Amino acid sequence: MSSSEKTVLQRFVSACATVAFAAFLLWLAVWLLQQIWGWLLLILLIGAVVAVVVIVLRARRDRWFR
Repeated sequence: MSSSEKTVLQRFVSACATVAFAAFLLWLAVWLLQQIWGWLLLILLIGAVVAVVVIVLRARRDRWFR
């Protein structure tokens, strides 16, 4: 066995560190979402209103020119 191979304990510690880092990133993502969810909903609502207005205006414009 060469000295560059990891031992079982080193692999375990590395796996634990990876899981802890992933958990931290998930916590950070949830925290950020909690901070801005109201703004995201507002942007979504505005986008939906604009989409509906555009669809209605296009339908009316097509009917005017026929």
